[in-house]
Amino acid sequence: MSQAPIQIFACQNRTCNRDGSAEVLSVLQSQIQANNLIGQINLQATGCLGQCGNGPMLLVLQAETRQEVWYDRVRVEEVPLVVQEHLLSGRPVADMLYRAKHPRRSSAWTPLPPPWHTI
Repeated sequence: MSQAPIQIFACQNRTCNRDGSAEVLSVLQSQIQANNLIGQINLQATGCLGQCGNGPMLLVLQAETRQEVWYDRVRVEEVPLVVQEHLLSGRPVADMLYRAKHPRRSSAWTPLPPPWHTI
């Protein structure tokens, strides 16, 4: 079985869980299903991602490009934006990027398109 083009790791450790990570994970699972992204995205609940106090944390990895995108302090109401902009359109949400991992974040930054898009 081949690896999904996009992997998302959602921290479920103590601090993130206290800050609502279980709800973020649940909404993200629902949004992935609603947008027919099953098979294209592998969503995993994880333990600590080493960024305690900044959660809920999401780490989005593109297998083909080895791109890492980190989101911090993700709120339930922001999940549809991440799905629409990042997962469907291939543009990480600049205002939500974790500054410790993306210190030069800007709205002009655009990565390669998701690998399932045809060019």
